[in-house]
Amino acid sequence: MSLRDAYEACAEIPHFRREQFETIEHVDEQRRCFRPTQVRAVLLAESHCFTSNKEAEVEIDFPNHAGASPHQQFRRFVYCLGYGEQNLLSRGKLDRNSGTWQYWKIFCAAAQPRPWKFADVQVGGTPDLATRLSNKINLLNSLKAAGIWLVDASPLAIAGAGPKMGRPPPQAIESVLERSWKHFTRDVIRKANPETVIVIGRAVHNILGGELRNALPRNTTIDNVPQPQARGRSGWTAEHLSIIHQHCYRPA
Repeated sequence: MSLRDAYEACAEIPHFRREQFETIEHVDEQRRCFRPTQVRAVLLAESHCFTSNKEAEVEIDFPNHAGASPHQQFRRFVYCLGYGEQNLLSRGKLDRNSGTWQYWKIFCAAAQPRPWKFADVQVGGTPDLATRLSNKINLLNSLKAAGIWLVDASPLAIAGAGPKMGRPPPQAIESVLERSWKHFTRDVIRKANPETVIVIGRAVHNILGGELRNALPRNTTIDNVPQPQARGRSGWTAEHLSIIHQHCYRPA
């Protein structure tokens, strides 16, 4: 089973559009840049957002910091340092590039002792771009050193892949997640063999929770929290970040 197998399996799903395969390949390469040598905890999520062909041509211009992803093309993916950082884009500015700042909060909760240093990786808390970028790279490297790895349940973006750049209907999401799991993600998780898996997103957990338990040893800790962007979840930050911290953080 391979990335290409998953891509082809998700062809012609009604009300779902695929990115070009090169975009998905680059996202997977970015993710693998931050794969720990020994994976202790997996954050199984739905963090990759649809990146159009035009957006994928946008270039990122940043210094060669140690530990930075070598990929210079823009992707709507939290491991892409240009996502959410408009001033890093050297060719072809984007109308929408707010990023998924919620995942940076998740990363802080997973890798840092309390109090979490959210402000270090946010524009409002750290306005200087060079400092903020350095803080982000240090945080990503801290996650890697701690054995924490973000894996998307589907290598194909779901957010923004539906009609009118919205979310696909539930039946399409279920098809994408099930086919992606069968043809790609299950093998990725099995090879990682983590002690703990935190599923981020109720839809991912409802569709793949049983499959996840069947794929891993019985002593694997599996928990779940909602998507941080989910509507009507005003208590998410305090409650669910604490769950992630409890499962992932280990003092040095």
